[in-house]
Amino acid sequence: MITDVKTDTKRYYDQLVDKTGCAGYLFTPTPLVIAKDLLDRLNTAVPALLDLLDTPAYFGHCMKQGHWSLPVQPMKLTDFTGCADFLLTDSGAKLIEMNINLPGKVGLMQHLAETARDCLGDPEASWLNTDFNARLSATIRAALPTVPTAIVVSHLPASKKHQPHYRWFSEQLNAAGFNTAVVQANDLSVTPGGCSANGREFGAVINLVIPFVWEGNPAEFTELTTYWQRHPDRCFPSPTGGLFGTKDLLAYLDGRRHEPGSQVWQDFVLRACMLSRFDTPEALLGEFALSEMVLKPLKDYDTKGVYVQPDRETLEQVFLHRKNDYMVQEFTGSLNSSFLLPSGKQALTHSVIFRVFFASKQPIGYQGYFIHGEFNGDYYTAAVATV
Repeated sequence: MITDVKTDTKRYYDQLVDKTGCAGYLFTPTPLVIAKDLLDRLNTAVPALLDLLDTPAYFGHCMKQGHWSLPVQPMKLTDFTGCADFLLTDSGAKLIEMNINLPGKVGLMQHLAETARDCLGDPEASWLNTDFNARLSATIRAALPTVPTAIVVSHLPASKKHQPHYRWFSEQLNAAGFNTAVVQANDLSVTPGGCSANGREFGAVINLVIPFVWEGNPAEFTELTTYWQRHPDRCFPSPTGGLFGTKDLLAYLDGRRHEPGSQVWQDFVLRACMLSRFDTPEALLGEFALSEMVLKPLKDYDTKGVYVQPDRETLEQVFLHRKNDYMVQEFTGSLNSSFLLPSGKQALTHSVIFRVFFASKQPIGYQGYFIHGEFNGDYYTAAVATV
């Protein structure tokens, strides 16, 4: 980790927040530095993992679980766009979740790299993400026709603070030759040729609504669901990525870590299984001690409902009330590293997450998260460099 920042960081923060609209995010000027050999291994592992998920066997597994209520359509190559989060540990990196949908900070990534290059010292450093926008744009062009496109976002209160960043994302795409506008999901109306909003017609949709939010609030997204049913070939990426990306995939991968071809990714996967496999808490405790487990709901985001090294009472409550929509993953500690807070003070991480963005199954960019306090404490976004 680099902790010696070579410039006044005020310009760094100002450029990130003022231009991108990311006022609701926290940043650190301390870069996350990834060893090139680990980066290369992850760049090989992520496509291999996605290939394993893009199979009739995994699709059948997901459908059998019955955890999804949105209409399901076959996934195309371009629909495998999203991010994989790895917890960095003393022994490498461990997969903690995979989101097969466009993450909220997707519009920030290239600007994060460019701002780091401009403000944090050596402009020749190996900053990652400097071609992020071009690589994402190539997938969007492959996925959608060249028509006016609505960037559909959630209108629910939790998304209010992110609206300026959604507009920034639209401006970036338009500068790259697209014709987009941000549309609140509750303003959307389905038309024979696509959809309309605020007096404007659109022939395609880029969806920024988190699939779990969409599925969990069906009455709020009725028109978006209708659009998806009528025009699945004009929606990017497919919300069926939510079906593919529940936490159940962690248990699925663990069960296949010794199959042919798994050598490139097996070291990145922790022990995991569905809670429904066990009849009683005692049966689970026969395989995982409380100190060895993390309980995760299948459809969480922002660590909601996650219990790290739970006590016995919490385990019993989850077993009693939510056994069928939880899984258990092996606990592992993370790196404790020094980083700079916006105040300029040094702090220690509780844990460090390395996010790999992918589009059409291929890695296109990277982000660091320095988590301060508890496991679900403040998340500080860090630019990424490699050595």
